[in-house]
Amino acid sequence: MNSPEATNTAQCKKAASTPRILIVEDEVRLSRFISMVLQHAGYETEICRNVAEARQMLRKSGDWNLVLTDLVMPRENGLELVAWLTQHCPDLPVVIMTAYSNRCIEAQAAQLGVPAVLLKPFTLHALRNTVSTHARL
Repeated sequence: MNSPEATNTAQCKKAASTPRILIVEDEVRLSRFISMVLQHAGYETEICRNVAEARQMLRKSGDWNLVLTDLVMPRENGLELVAWLTQHCPDLPVVIMTAYSNRCIEAQAAQLGVPAVLLKPFTLHALRNTVSTHARL
């Protein structure tokens, strides 16, 4: 019998075969564009519109190579997702996307173990390079 604690814990095992990227972005057009670019680069992607959806997806399936999250979203932000991931999936790399170039944000992200902050607007090359550099393979 599963305890409530067990069902609330993300299953953060390493993804097999095709690398999987979880995109957490509330802007529909941007999330679809990112997904399309990454799929063409050989990744499997899923899109979540907010932090709550991302947590649910991560609990359901922990087979991810990278989480690519927006910083500013309704209700909860990307740093809150990173803090949750630090507790539940400490080995899962996260890249934050933001339009706000701010050393304070970058410092907070680094303190939480985020290896990269991708500044919007970014180029296709920057997106692909950042994902390939930081995805856990």
